[in-house]
Amino acid sequence: MIMNRAMAVLFSILALGGCAVGIERTPGMKLYADGNIAAAVPILQAEVAAGKIPARYSLGLAYRDGVGVEKDPAKAEILLTGAALGGDPRAVAAIRAMLAAENRCPLDKRLHNDWGDIGLGQRNLVTGVVELDSAPVRVLLRMASIYEAPCPGRPVQAEAARTLRSLSSGPRHIWIYIPG
Repeated sequence: MIMNRAMAVLFSILALGGCAVGIERTPGMKLYADGNIAAAVPILQAEVAAGKIPARYSLGLAYRDGVGVEKDPAKAEILLTGAALGGDPRAVAAIRAMLAAENRCPLDKRLHNDWGDIGLGQRNLVTGVVELDSAPVRVLLRMASIYEAPCPGRPVQAEAARTLRSLSSGPRHIWIYIPG
């Protein structure tokens, strides 16, 4: 009986590890997921402006796909990068897909691979959140350098670079500014 309960708990933890359980769902995200895009976009924009990291994922998808807003791949990449840096594994997957689809130079492939290594290797088994503060320092610094000097056509992301450098040493603070 005790062994069965222990196995059930272990199975639950492993099953939840595949989900983004630890990602807060904001009201805007809920509206977006329900398909109410017209109502979701202004709320998501306000949530992002208020510093809600999880809202960046849904708004990034909207800009990536041109749903409810004019399609803007650069803005989508900035928003999705912010969500990925905030620990959202779905955003990590979205960034990797964008980098693979628009592979403009070897830096895109390097960044794609680094996000893959971090996304798989630094995920909390219980919450599913990607925990960058324990990622290898050399990888975080390499990613920061790429975000400061990306492939032609990719947006420079100084805030993402600063966040990655901060995570690589000293106090673990995330500083991301997403222009409105």
